[in-house]
Amino acid sequence: MRLGCQPLCRSHAHQRGTKAANAHRTRPPKAPRSRRPVYLIGVRSQLFLLDSIALISSSHGNAVVVSGSHGGRSAAEFVIELSQKPSFVFFNDAGGGKDDAGKVALGMLQAHGVPCACYSHISARIGDAQDGHDNGIVSGVNALAKARGIELNMPVNQAVKLMLI
Repeated sequence: MRLGCQPLCRSHAHQRGTKAANAHRTRPPKAPRSRRPVYLIGVRSQLFLLDSIALISSSHGNAVVVSGSHGGRSAAEFVIELSQKPSFVFFNDAGGGKDDAGKVALGMLQAHGVPCACYSHISARIGDAQDGHDNGIVSGVNALAKARGIELNMPVNQAVKLMLI
């Protein structure tokens, strides 16, 4: 990281030493936070909203997980490595990307028996599971998810309700 102002910056000419060096330094991004589980009365499963799929653990086994993460290969691997798999996972499609890389998790998790769906990056912010739950629109499903009644263009919160019944 380069210290201090850019060569043409005159905004901090009056500052010296560390104060000047830190004038344009940006704070590192906040670590993704795990949301508290949402418990719905009269259901058999739990819902977890995880801004990052990296926060998933075996304690989320048999639960519905809405993640703010993309549905790419690395994201799917976090789920595959778990000893206790979630009952359903939602990812942001991140716009698809080259060779539909933002939805690769659909097929990978299908091969491991995990129902999975992606929601459109246009409908909800990437990295924000709450927004994915509240505003996400399903843009891709694997066969296991389809068999459980999840359809394209379905609101994520409606799909979650189906999974929690």
